[in-house]
Amino acid sequence: FKVESIVTTAVREIEDALSALSNDRDADGFTSDTERILVAGAVVVHSLLKIRLRHPSRSSLALVQSPWLRHLSFDAQLVYMLWDVVPTFERRAHYGVAVDMLQTILFGQRLCEVDGGSLSINMRQFEELRIEPFILCLLPRRNRGKAYERLLIDLVHLERQMKKTSKIKDKKPNKRKSADSLTDGGTNDQLTPLCALGTALLRHAEATSTIPYCSLRNLARRVKETNIPQSCERMTLQIRQGSVDEANGWSPTTDTSVANSLKGDSDPGKGKRCAFVSHEDTDEIMQDTLNVEELAMEEYFHGRLPAEPEGNGPKGGWVGWHNEGGHVRGLFRILLFGRILSRPHDHCPHDRDRVFLTPYQRSPHDLHVGHSTVVRGFYDRRRAEVESFLSALSKMTDSSISDMVYECVKGRWEAHPDDRSRLKDRRLLNDARELRTLSMVAAALGGDALARIFR
Repeated sequence: FKVESIVTTAVREIEDALSALSNDRDADGFTSDTERILVAGAVVVHSLLKIRLRHPSRSSLALVQSPWLRHLSFDAQLVYMLWDVVPTFERRAHYGVAVDMLQTILFGQRLCEVDGGSLSINMRQFEELRIEPFILCLLPRRNRGKAYERLLIDLVHLERQMKKTSKIKDKKPNKRKSADSLTDGGTNDQLTPLCALGTALLRHAEATSTIPYCSLRNLARRVKETNIPQSCERMTLQIRQGSVDEANGWSPTTDTSVANSLKGDSDPGKGKRCAFVSHEDTDEIMQDTLNVEELAMEEYFHGRLPAEPEGNGPKGGWVGWHNEGGHVRGLFRILLFGRILSRPHDHCPHDRDRVFLTPYQRSPHDLHVGHSTVVRGFYDRRRAEVESFLSALSKMTDSSISDMVYECVKGRWEAHPDDRSRLKDRRLLNDARELRTLSMVAAALGGDALARIFR
């Protein structure tokens, strides 16, 4: 009888949700039948996920011990499906459905409801919020941080949408609030319910470290929070703050140049990159257009940037790479492979078979498990080994760091019996090809900077 009741309730919820989306086919906001099929499937998945979270299986509860195996979890797959379809609802202005799905993904329950054309938020429920640990493991910490921000933004859009529908005019209609700000248009001390909600979410995420520290900072800026979160992740990993007040936002020293982008057949829209003409006037064959990163590297090479070099630094002749930190990540893998990444940690021998599932892995599965109070991350599980290596690295000279990079790549090269075996290791071939560049980058950064970045 209990199972029949659950299924009946789920079917009723699915029918109500689908009917709310498709009462008027021409006015539902979706542009094609493909989108309608996707959102209909998402509604079914959402209903199924809510049942699964109310009645979790043993495999889901076991994710707390091995969160890196979430891709083998059925519930985690349902969460990924919803997370991929949420942007579709947002683009078509179905913010109520997006908010409902995001709440299920983040909390496993509904805390904000639309009641009689108004948004109802139970702040006491948020202040006493307790999320089951296995729910926190269904989505990676980085995605959870993005989901927190999407939830707050969608709630702002939903509130505006309901005001517009009910023809409630703002006291100051000429000053349109930005979706990036949840504070009231009056004084800074006067907070809207959504801002109070954002503050409650910020404090809960701060206490559990279930989202990265960068996401905590973004949430603090969004709710205009002056007290910067002091998460355990920041203290444990020694994340440093800038000297500028974090409440006003930290910004690095930047160089400014003037360039006019090319106009194509149509105006550049969302998702389209600007193209620029090269200023190079030599006889060398150049490509027709440059993106903004290539234009910046050209400016530094010819000395147009920086306008005023610091000290007696050279002007011009600079060479750079645009690879999103690829060289530093490569150094992390090269230097830590034989010491930490290629073997299980000794402190948790029962994880040995779960961290390395096959002999073909290049790194342990828990490498990207971040620091949290709910689960033990990669750093926490290997703190002694990591700190020992980083302490030694910070004291090394530039030449010794460069030599260590060479020795690490050489050791992997000699571990293969012949060239035929080496050709199968594409990562080794790429490291050998860029060995001089990697050694130069390591020496230029120095041991102390590398240790801080690796940590």
